[in-house]
Amino acid sequence: MSSKQPDAAATTLQCFWRRIVATRRVSNKRLWKWCIHKNATHIQCAWRSLMSRRALRLRRSERQAERDKRLLAYHDAKFQHLLNLIRWHGFMCDTAACVIQSWYRSFTSTESPRKKQSMLVASINLARKNRDVLKALEAKARLDMSEATDNNVRKALSFDMSRFDRM
Repeated sequence: MSSKQPDAAATTLQCFWRRIVATRRVSNKRLWKWCIHKNATHIQCAWRSLMSRRALRLRRSERQAERDKRLLAYHDAKFQHLLNLIRWHGFMCDTAACVIQSWYRSFTSTESPRKKQSMLVASINLARKNRDVLKALEAKARLDMSEATDNNVRKALSFDMSRFDRM
């Protein structure tokens, strides 16, 4: 054995060992980068999930507030319509009572028949005029009610989601 053979063998072993160590280092660096990337992805995913849940909660609460507001407006309009109908019915009953009382007074009074007839005709004409006024008011109330309902439907169909796109 010459002196060059052990040196060559040592050089071969050193080269082999350095290749193994270099391969391991590269593999470890790749693994480390992959772990860092994976952990960063998990953190980003968790953060985005948190932000989207907050935005969703905010949208739901705003949508519920809008729904409550529309429902309140609907019930208010419905209540006003019912109130108008009750007033109209009461007014019609009052008018009918006035006509009946006038008719009764005309027959029980000691005035001339012509005056009795004119009183009766006047009370009937007053009742007709009041009925026409009340029918016009009722038609207006129904029109207002249908317009309010149409507006609520239009608002519900055109709900603006663009303000949530910025989040």
